[in-house]
Amino acid sequence: MDIDIDLVRELRVLAERGVAPSRLLAVIGERLGATNTNFRLIAIAYFREAFGVSLADAARIGAAKIFPGGGRTAAEVDSEMLPLIERARHFWAAR
Repeated sequence: MDIDIDLVRELRVLAERGVAPSRLLAVIGERLGATNTNFRLIAIAYFREAFGVSLADAARIGAAKIFPGGGRTAAEVDSEMLPLIERARHFWAAR
């Protein structure tokens, strides 16, 4: 899978503006097609690339209700992911 660097930049800009992680997930789906059978893995890859979070941390978004079998609400995803993204700001904010 090739990562779209323009989308990575867009995700970083949106995060700097305070856009919630659940909305960032929706942006990935809008740009790349949430109907793709691999969307969960694609979304995880983009969170890792954009924000430098670990695989284990990025995988938490895989439990979002947007995915089949996912049970976490947008608020739950945001409360889990926002601190992780903020903690890695030194990695992504300057890029």
